[in-house]
Amino acid sequence: MLNGYKDIVQDLALLDFLFRHRVPDDEAEYQRVQRLAGTYRARGEELETLVNPYACAELYRWVPVPPVCMRPQIVKDMHEALGHVAKPKLEESLLARWWWPALRLEARQEVARCPM
Repeated sequence: MLNGYKDIVQDLALLDFLFRHRVPDDEAEYQRVQRLAGTYRARGEELETLVNPYACAELYRWVPVPPVCMRPQIVKDMHEALGHVAKPKLEESLLARWWWPALRLEARQEVARCPM
């Protein structure tokens, strides 16, 4: 949980800092936002995070954090595009392109719902 938020896209102080360059007035809040800004960035209108799914320093890369409303469709589309694969392959494919809290949970739920 991020400062009481379940999802990074709900952290308005961080989003204001990244997208609008607004610095929080409170010193503790500023320090928290600075710490998080090391793993998140604004790129155009997109929020990105630094990930390393394979624990290899050479593989660190920036991937988008999609809006909450888009996530279920992203999971469903990926699952269908890959030919209704099992959870591990779906997770791997999603994590190669996206990141968000509970991505693995949503992949597991999609596979469980799949009639194939």
